[in-house]
Amino acid sequence: MIVSAVTQLVPWVMIIILAASAAGYLRNKLGFTSKSSLILGFGIAPVFFGQLLFVLYDFFPHRPHNDYLVATIIAVFVLSTLFLLISKGRFAKLILPKPQMPKDMISRFYLLSIVVIVLLIFLRMVFWPISWHDSIKYFEMASTYFSARTTESEVIGIRPGLPMMVNYFALINQSNVYLEAQFQLTIFYYYLLTLVGVYVLSKNLGRSAKAGLLSVFLVTTTFFFTNFTIYGFKEVIVVALALSSIIVFNKMVEVKDKSIMPQAIVLGVLFGSMSFIHFTGTVISIILFFSMLIFLGGGIKKRIVYVVVSVPIGILFSLGEAGFFAMWAMTGLFPPAFSRAFDSAMAEKLSSVSAGEYSSFGIGDSLDEAIKGKFQAFTQLQNFGLVYWFAVLTMFIKVKNTVNKHSGRVILMTLMTFLFLIINPFTLFNHHASYVFVVSPKYYLILLPFFVILASINYSQVSNLLSRIPYKLLLIVLATTALVS
Repeated sequence: MIVSAVTQLVPWVMIIILAASAAGYLRNKLGFTSKSSLILGFGIAPVFFGQLLFVLYDFFPHRPHNDYLVATIIAVFVLSTLFLLISKGRFAKLILPKPQMPKDMISRFYLLSIVVIVLLIFLRMVFWPISWHDSIKYFEMASTYFSARTTESEVIGIRPGLPMMVNYFALINQSNVYLEAQFQLTIFYYYLLTLVGVYVLSKNLGRSAKAGLLSVFLVTTTFFFTNFTIYGFKEVIVVALALSSIIVFNKMVEVKDKSIMPQAIVLGVLFGSMSFIHFTGTVISIILFFSMLIFLGGGIKKRIVYVVVSVPIGILFSLGEAGFFAMWAMTGLFPPAFSRAFDSAMAEKLSSVSAGEYSSFGIGDSLDEAIKGKFQAFTQLQNFGLVYWFAVLTMFIKVKNTVNKHSGRVILMTLMTFLFLIINPFTLFNHHASYVFVVSPKYYLILLPFFVILASINYSQVSNLLSRIPYKLLLIVLATTALVS
């Protein structure tokens, strides 16, 4: 039993080797900072294993599991060796960055709270079985892929990214033992990466470590974000990769026109990886792509290099998901090349929403739809807290700070586009999937890191707001919201 449990660490060791060697390359050859290199390396590595298995299952189906395992080990060895040779073997210094204890009490409070909450989330996720319907479906799909060893069993509602990543872990002992824990650990892994990305971007935009800690504190103390993570919030993978892409964008802004090719390649990999995970990732990657194109700066040549390099790389690493999404979104038909038949039941569900579906979420009329659905992040304070309000208020308090940096503009445009066109609370236009964004809190939660990063830009204003709110008024607001809900 102990030996079997220890073997579950082997795939993580392989991830660390690949991620650290890739981080060494990013640090020493592309000029990223140590923290940024680690975020990028460790963000891309697990998804890469899922992409690799998808390709192997697609081109070499029904092979023995050991064949896929050997191919995976060879791929890690070749890529890691290549990265190390290019970066002259430099990656050891990147594995353990030196931690620094905050000096002021409020920052220590933030840090202590974050550590305690993250530890509790870890214990809850690893030692309890999967129970959320969405996670169960993805876990079952992972088992289906593992048994069939082919991509032919793919279905519209469950994208292959996360199931393929879980398949990578299953290759070691080739059974379902500990596989649920590995599934949850993958979500937790990207939850941690999201927190690190929030910290790095907030520290950069807010120009202080305290701003970074405040942002992470706000994310970890938002009840629904924590709760959904515990139950298997797969979209957190997309969020982590999206934040990583903004870190790459920051570096790309600094370099000259033709020199951005390496950064554009990394962005293409991240965009494609987001699309590989879920349709939501495809949408966010498209929004990020155009936001970065607008705010990249420099001449037309720089933008041409960005587009010509990142687009084909992104399509390539999406492994057909970008094209699949485009066909589905525009026509409701699936590419014949992938042998995917149109699911009429799904189409009917997307085109019309029954009263029963709304009532299951406690939505009975238009007022309920607004309070519990379209504007839930601002009205359901017991679930979302006040962080969304704080972010909006800080943007209006000092708008200049919010749009002063290129990355701040990209975050703001991405947030506003996703909010008003995808979540679509003001019904600017109708689309078949509108009801999904009304009933599910997940899509507002995807925007949470973007909100808190923007809030961190005006950290002093946020601190003033926090200190001026009378606790009695806060209790009244929370009680009123609870009664309304």
